[in-house]
Amino acid sequence: MPVPGATPAPPDVPVTAAPWVLRGEGWLLPRRLDTRALRAVTHLPPERAEQLEPLPGVGSLLVLVDYHASPVGPYHELLVVPGTLPFADGCRYPTIDRIMVSSWPSTVSGRANWGIPKDVADFTWQRSVDGARTDAVQVSVEGRPAARFRLRRPRLHLPGPLAALPSGARTVAQRWQGNDLLTALDGSGRIGRGRRLDAWVDPELVPPVVDGRPGPALHVSRFELGFPVPRVLPVS
Repeated sequence: MPVPGATPAPPDVPVTAAPWVLRGEGWLLPRRLDTRALRAVTHLPPERAEQLEPLPGVGSLLVLVDYHASPVGPYHELLVVPGTLPFADGCRYPTIDRIMVSSWPSTVSGRANWGIPKDVADFTWQRSVDGARTDAVQVSVEGRPAARFRLRRPRLHLPGPLAALPSGARTVAQRWQGNDLLTALDGSGRIGRGRRLDAWVDPELVPPVVDGRPGPALHVSRFELGFPVPRVLPVS
């Protein structure tokens, strides 16, 4: 199985430089886990796992995204933000632990631009056409099932500008090849309260920050997300 950030890319995949603007829709699946539980399930290196703290007010997040448009074309994504870590500027930021995408160009550019440890996986994303408002998402890695979700979309969405959040709350930080890369996201979308009907992950491939029971899920529709050039700080 691939190691996050280590799967070799085809040699002919170019880097599409930042900044990026992406459009699409997706899901945020929160789960409140205490610090000890988060550190036990993360895929972070042990020395970083010991520094992990839950996301304030949330705990942890598993995110599913259907990018309809990006500088490298449409693709799907699953990522886990288990909590916050300290970085070279002395502040704590959300960090991505595990991320899978359906595109080699996204993988190569995500690593090079923002230090995001992307790996390639296979996705199926089915939306009901019978009025049930359900999304069924399956992810596999080299033929091995990695995750499955069944989610009910909300009837109502309200505007949710990302720029209204403080910069620190919308900054994603990654430690990558001797540097800390801090990326302050920007964007907008429409947010509604949906429902996680069921969920499953292979804990060897995806940190188990969700369980199989029904629970809350936020659906974000018609979003526009900006990924600027990151701030790069050497790790002392």
